Amino acid sequence: MPKDSQTFLEFPYFVTLTVVGWTDFFVRSEYRQLLIENLQYCQQNKGLEIHCYCLMTSHLHMIASGKETNVNEILKGFKSFTAKALLRAMDENPQESRKEWLDSRFRFLANLRGRDTDRQFWERDNYPEAILTENFYRVKEKYIHLNPVEAGFVARAEDWFCSSACPDGPLKVMRLE
Repeated sequence: MPKDSQTFLEFPYFVTLTVVGWTDFFVRSEYRQLLIENLQYCQQNKGLEIHCYCLMTSHLHMIASGKETNVNEILKGFKSFTAKALLRAMDENPQESRKEWLDSRFRFLANLRGRDTDRQFWERDNYPEAILTENFYRVKEKYIHLNPVEAGFVARAEDWFCSSACPDGPLKVMRLE
C-alpha cells in the first residue's frame, strides 16, 4: 500500500487506534468524553474528516481522511496528545479504582516493548487500509458499526452512543451517500 503524503490525501482510510494490550480503558464516561473532545478539536482545527467511527472500551475504529494534512500525521499528533491527557486524567481521577493496575500495565508494556517513555498508552500502528471503492467503504462501515453488537454490548448498532450508527452520537461525520 502506498505510504506517501499525496496518497494519504487522496483517499479515506480505515484505521484502528488501540489502547496498548487491548486494555479496556474507555469504560468511564470522562475518558470517552476527553477522547471525543480531542477528535472534535482535530475536526475543527487539524482538518480531520471522520466518515464513520465507533469508540469501544479498548479501541477506536474510524474511516477518516485529512483535508490539507494526511490523516496519518493528524493521528500521530492526536495519539501523542491524548496519551498524555488520558494518563493524566487517570492519575487525577479519585474514582479510578483500577489506577494502580492500569498504571503498572502501561509501564510494563512500555518497558517490554522498549519504548523511550515510562508508560505507553496507544499501540504504535493504526493498521491503515485505503478505502478505494464504495464497496470496501460499505464493508468497513458495517464492520465498524456492528462492533458493539458483535461484542454483546448492544442488540442494535444505533444503540451504541459513541458511534456514527447512533443518530445522537457525539461526533459529526461526513457520510458517503
